Amino acid sequence: MTLRRFSFAYPVLLLSVLFSGCDHKQPMAPRIEAATGGQPGPTVQAPSSTSAVAVSWNQINVGWQDNSSNETGFEVHRSTTGPSGAFALLATTGANATSYGNSGLSGSTQYCYEVRAFRTTGGKTTYSAFSSAACATTPAAPVPPAPSAANAVPRLGYAFDITWTDNSSNETGFRV
Repeated sequence: MTLRRFSFAYPVLLLSVLFSGCDHKQPMAPRIEAATGGQPGPTVQAPSSTSAVAVSWNQINVGWQDNSSNETGFEVHRSTTGPSGAFALLATTGANATSYGNSGLSGSTQYCYEVRAFRTTGGKTTYSAFSSAACATTPAAPVPPAPSAANAVPRLGYAFDITWTDNSSNETGFRV
C-alpha cells in the first residue's frame, strides 16, 4: 500500500488530498487543513504601568510605559462608567509617546483610561493588548469669585436698576 499526497496551496488555506492504495476503487474525501498564507507580521507589545493623575479640576494627565520598539503610535481610550465600563477611543499619539493630557473635563468626575499600541505597515494595522485601566477623579470646579461694587438705583414705581462688577471669567450666570 502506498500513500500519495497532493497539496495545492492558496494564500490562506492549504488543501491536502490523501489517497491510499493503488486501486483507487474506494474514493476518499479530501482533508482540509488550515495554514497561514505567509509569515505573521512583527507583533507590537502592550504598554504597561498606565497612570492617571488629575492635575486640575478640568484636566487629567495619562502616562504609560512604552514596551514596544516598532509601534506606529498609541491609542488612548476613555471610560466615564468606571474601569469595567465601556471605553471609547479618545486620542491617537505618535510613536514613542508615553503621555497624553486630557483637558476640557468636568469637575468631580471619574475618568478611566486604557492604552494600546498599534503598528501600520502596508495598509494593515495590528494592535497590542490594552494596558490595565487607570482611573482618576477630577476635583470640584472652583467657585467663581463673587461680584463686587453692587449698586441698586430706584426707578419710577417699584423697579430698580442693579449693576455690579463681574470678577469671574468662568461663571455660567448670576442670580439676583
